[in-house]
Amino acid sequence: ATDIANAEMDKCIRANAERVRSEPDSSALSIMVNAEDPIPESQMIANVKIAIGGGINEPRDALLTILYGLLTNLDQLEAVRAGDKWRSAFEEGVRWVAPIQASSRLVMEDTEIRGYFIPKGDTVMTIQASANRDEEVFEAGENYNGLREPNPHQAFGNGPHHCAGAHLSRRTVGAILLPTLLERFPHMTMPDPASAEGPGMLHLWQWAWVAAMITGVITWGLILYAVFRFRRRSDDEIPIDEILLLNTACAMVDGA
Repeated sequence: ATDIANAEMDKCIRANAERVRSEPDSSALSIMVNAEDPIPESQMIANVKIAIGGGINEPRDALLTILYGLLTNLDQLEAVRAGDKWRSAFEEGVRWVAPIQASSRLVMEDTEIRGYFIPKGDTVMTIQASANRDEEVFEAGENYNGLREPNPHQAFGNGPHHCAGAHLSRRTVGAILLPTLLERFPHMTMPDPASAEGPGMLHLWQWAWVAAMITGVITWGLILYAVFRFRRRSDDEIPIDEILLLNTACAMVDGA
């Protein structure tokens, strides 16, 4: 079943690639297809699939991490509410437990890091989970601090591989979903594990399912909003962050 679904997704992405090849638009897929030196088709397909998965899995994980951090530090929750520090709470959540813990990278030239030689051609792993708790950068990095500022975490990567969905994640989870959820349920608390077995209690996996559904609805709502807003404005009126948001959205739409 997985192979069949994968094949259907590939077919859909290829069909959209042909469409934007003949009628280019502002989507990420169109930019990849019509680039002067395009990447292989297999990488284009992989990028679109990553965009789809990244719009579901990582926002869900980040939301639950932030909720856990705030609900186990109620003084911080009150301070975040009072100071409207939802952005800080979000950034700290993805630093504390990075939704993507590690990424592989190909070494493009001989490199030396702190006396350790890494030859060209090697494959290395960048460990965001470790970088985000670097003792030289973060004080008490093992603890959640929803008011931590500045917060130079590496949860979204850096350089040319910086996460294309970073702006979308900050808006959906940090600016919309997190404050809305805690406003709708102002007395939400962490249950006592010993008493969390009753029929009226939601287990962690059920909360995860609910969070994923809510996040998916908001994500697609923002995608449609971004697309229609973009079409109503000329290119010189659109800030760069909205262009990045739209490119991520269009990549997801093209692959859906």
